[in-house]
Amino acid sequence: MSEDVINKEKDVSELTAEERAAAWMGYVKAEVNTALDIFLEKSKIGNIGISYMPHVVERLDTGDELDEDRADGVVITVVLEFEEPLDRTKPRIPDEEVEPTPESE
Repeated sequence: MSEDVINKEKDVSELTAEERAAAWMGYVKAEVNTALDIFLEKSKIGNIGISYMPHVVERLDTGDELDEDRADGVVITVVLEFEEPLDRTKPRIPDEEVEPTPESE
């Protein structure tokens, strides 16, 4: 379902909340999986981290406070280190168009 919504490039305002959530989930999974498919096999070591963004409680009298027991979001990082340097001037996947980097011009 989510891939259909993304592929059709429908106006987001036409989607229900459930369709938007499904489309967002499909998009994020596809992007993360594509990146992992490209880079994970080239990596020798790495790390995954999850940091919570504390919930902000707005207080007019004392100013905003952070509620460390609740989270408004998370930051997920994946760090992959390569055995050999990655040549950014070459396609990462077949048929990929590579934009020149300042160093390669």
